[in-house]
Amino acid sequence: MKLKYLNSIGVWLGRHKLLLALLFLPTITLLFLVEERVRGGLLLGRYIRHLKAQGEKMNPRDFILPPVSSENGAPEVLAATKDLAPGTVLPNSYPPRMRLTPAGHAVIGFREEEWIEGKVTNRWEQLAGDLERNKGTLDRIQSALAKPVLDCGFDPTLGPHATFPHLAVPKKLTQWFGPRVALGLHEGRRARR
Repeated sequence: MKLKYLNSIGVWLGRHKLLLALLFLPTITLLFLVEERVRGGLLLGRYIRHLKAQGEKMNPRDFILPPVSSENGAPEVLAATKDLAPGTVLPNSYPPRMRLTPAGHAVIGFREEEWIEGKVTNRWEQLAGDLERNKGTLDRIQSALAKPVLDCGFDPTLGPHATFPHLAVPKKLTQWFGPRVALGLHEGRRARR
């Protein structure tokens, strides 16, 4: 009886070798991946404990600096940027930059009397008017930028849920301060009055 039973198992194994081989490979692969996951977790835990023992910061909260209230210019910059009023030229059209011609000469943008963008001709007087209307706001922003701290209140503990509303502000400011400098160069001023 026992011999007959072993014989039937042998016959079954002989017929299903391919099936067993196909099941064996994924099983071994899965066991290998599980073992690597456990081993990796143990090694990572050991490495983190080692770094903490050396005094390394391992928590996002450790990177938050204590707040500095009177020296922080960021809230003022963020608030004043919203007060910039669009004008005839700015922020949609900028003075031309220097560009090279195929002959190797340069066209100096601030020395041109006007520039065309799209189908609109822009003049320096229009740009000066836009900057004059926003002079108070631009001066407030510039004085806030001179403060020693610019802390936008970013919280690194939020991880992927963090928002970055302050990142658009520098681009917007370059759209105003860059033309302000170009206008000064066009008028022959080398230093801000």
